[in-house]
Amino acid sequence: MQGLSPMSELLQGPLIHRLPDDALLEVFGAYYGTLRPRFTLSDALRLSDVCHLWRALARRLPCFWSHLKLNVTNREVDHRAAYWLGLSRKSTLFIAIHAMYPSPSYLTEETEEDFEARLVRLAQVLQPDMNRWEFFSIRLQTQNVDLFLQHCSTDNYMSHLKTFKADYIEGDDSTQIPVCLRNIPYDRPPNSEVNISAYCDRHIPTFASNFGRAMTSVSVDLGPPANTFTLPIPLLHLRHLFISGIYDLNHILASLYLPSLESLKLHDMDCTNLVVDSILEIFRRCHSSLSHIDITNDEGGAEDINGGLDIPNEGLIVLTSLKYCCIRLSNSNHLLRWLVLSHIEALNIANVRFDIAYPLISSSTRLRTLTLDDIYGPTTPALFLPALTILNIGTSFHLLDLLLAPELTSIKLRGTKVSAGRHTSLEPLCRYVECCTLPLRLLHLESVDMNDVQFLWCMERLTELESLTLAHTNVTDAAFFTLAKPLPASSGAPPSWVLPRLRKIDISGNDYLDPPGFIEFIASRNGPGGMPAEAPEQATVTAKRSR
Repeated sequence: MQGLSPMSELLQGPLIHRLPDDALLEVFGAYYGTLRPRFTLSDALRLSDVCHLWRALARRLPCFWSHLKLNVTNREVDHRAAYWLGLSRKSTLFIAIHAMYPSPSYLTEETEEDFEARLVRLAQVLQPDMNRWEFFSIRLQTQNVDLFLQHCSTDNYMSHLKTFKADYIEGDDSTQIPVCLRNIPYDRPPNSEVNISAYCDRHIPTFASNFGRAMTSVSVDLGPPANTFTLPIPLLHLRHLFISGIYDLNHILASLYLPSLESLKLHDMDCTNLVVDSILEIFRRCHSSLSHIDITNDEGGAEDINGGLDIPNEGLIVLTSLKYCCIRLSNSNHLLRWLVLSHIEALNIANVRFDIAYPLISSSTRLRTLTLDDIYGPTTPALFLPALTILNIGTSFHLLDLLLAPELTSIKLRGTKVSAGRHTSLEPLCRYVECCTLPLRLLHLESVDMNDVQFLWCMERLTELESLTLAHTNVTDAAFFTLAKPLPASSGAPPSWVLPRLRKIDISGNDYLDPPGFIEFIASRNGPGGMPAEAPEQATVTAKRSR
């Protein structure tokens, strides 16, 4: 039999070998685009190891060699970096430098001088291409990060750099090293695009002015509290500050100068007197710029119920730009008693005396969303809130007797569990509904003590209600059997229905509500003619039986 022609042999080979070079390059480019920005040098090496053809083609794609993950404990790291940089040509670079700890056995005899010399050589290899860096991260011991940055710096602008990460690793015997300022010797052109993110562990980075102005995100992880530092840290353009999980905040907050701060979020902290003083000082300095405050810790019960904190007559802090305020501490009185919130639109406070909460709630005619939990102490006459549309109350249901909110469309009441010693009753809501004509669209009742008569009485009067949630209440199926039937006709008018506009109902954890009553209610709203025109569109049921 005659042998096959070269063309026939080619056509009978695997499809991947029949593709022309340009088509393979398109495939490789699509592969890169799919993985970017998670593409790594390992991905490029896997492709180039398939065969000689793929290796040759992979070397023609500069983007494949632009993601350099460089392990400084490798003795050839500087030579490899130089080779890959040559293949990357003019592509923007993604560089990650690290050291494998603990060092491999073949490096145990290497001196620190040898390691540092190799790190300097690597810095010198990378330095000429710094203008191409888009992403840079380094994770080494502190002295080695400083050494690298010293030898890999430039007087030119780094126009493409968008992400900078530095993780300063301390030795086992240096757990008490104080937090320090670390200069990052890079800069951006004046008026360059604002798009830089910076991340730093264990130390606080300082940046050149243009670099700082172009920054939109800064994340600093300082670890456990160390010795305090006294140098003031000016962050002139920082707008958003979020600190979580550092219980002794005073040594940080007291050192920050934040004249442009707009948003302050402090979570999971120990709210000592020193921390409160530092927070208040930030409020004073940023009284005209702050628009968002969110300060919380592990909440306990209200403290100092019998008093102990007077409302100051002078020195009050007027936060003129504040729109959102959430302060939920084990005792929020220490902070809130100093504040005046004349333009607040959303207020969320917990564990506060009523005489401190009252001026905060009543001082703004723009208040639209109000959340109150564990408000205690003697109350005063009614609160008129003309713009309020959303009201959330936890345990302090008696406040409903004081509120006058003609535009209210949403009420959420969360009490203690019905099985607990202190019940939170539906009676205040019944009184509120009786006194006011509400355009209520949403009602959420959680752990509220009620009987079927109270529940049905409220439902008959909330004719605009569209969403109802009942969680951990003691309403029974009898109430839903009643809701499944129209109200008796009167004066020749057709029968009417309770909750005619209800579109969504969520039922969970109600021990006395069995499926038959709820099923009949749903069936009545989705039945044949004569039923309400607007039937519930969504119903979710979670069964919980603990009896």
